[in-house]
Amino acid sequence: MPRNVTTAVAGVVITVCAVAAGAGAAVPGKLGTRDGYEDAGGPVWYWPVWFPIFAVALAATGVFLATRPAVHRPAAAVAAVLAAQIAGRAVVGVRDWFNADGAGVVDMSQHELATVVTVAAGIALAGTVAACFAVALLWREPARGWAALRPRSLRLLVAGAVVAVGVPGVIALAGSDAIMLAGTVALTAALPWGGGLAAAAWLGPRARKVTVRTVLACAATTVLTFPVTMLYLMVSHGYDVTSLFS
Repeated sequence: MPRNVTTAVAGVVITVCAVAAGAGAAVPGKLGTRDGYEDAGGPVWYWPVWFPIFAVALAATGVFLATRPAVHRPAAAVAAVLAAQIAGRAVVGVRDWFNADGAGVVDMSQHELATVVTVAAGIALAGTVAACFAVALLWREPARGWAALRPRSLRLLVAGAVVAVGVPGVIALAGSDAIMLAGTVALTAALPWGGGLAAAAWLGPRARKVTVRTVLACAATTVLTFPVTMLYLMVSHGYDVTSLFS
């Protein structure tokens, strides 16, 4: 019974973090003059299309944990991967808002810039807290002692390392201009997916399968929504998308 209560509480916390992340993503930037507070345009959006999808999925997973604590490990594995990707994207968001404003891609007053950066930092915190609670639920005191440190699946460990380190590493080799892109890919995709695959190497068969499937689902969703995300961001930033077809 104590374990069930702990799991239920963790599920509630994860749900709250997911709702906070989703609500934060709904807050747009507001274009304005740099030296004043007058509006110079409409809202500008940042978060990719997959972000609210993952926030909803994380909230649903948290509800499942709160209501079905007896089967917590597979759900916790799903929550850990989702929360890690949400947190990673939010960390990138803090940097991107500063870079976009500094490069003149968006023209925001300082108080508006402070608002969106604070929101992004809050989302990063919410995602991190959710990930920590999910990982805590996955932890099980090793019954085999130190022998349990040996991974159950060496292939998953190697695959996780390749994804987490190899993918951003290859991008970084393209030159100094690609360093920022490599960091974005690492935090947003490579580390959450690679870390999930590597961690699955120590999990039991059921949780391991769920983790691998979650990573594959997250990767597919991220890739498939990429064109929609780019179009969405172009429209948000005032780009005339009709010129693409003329």
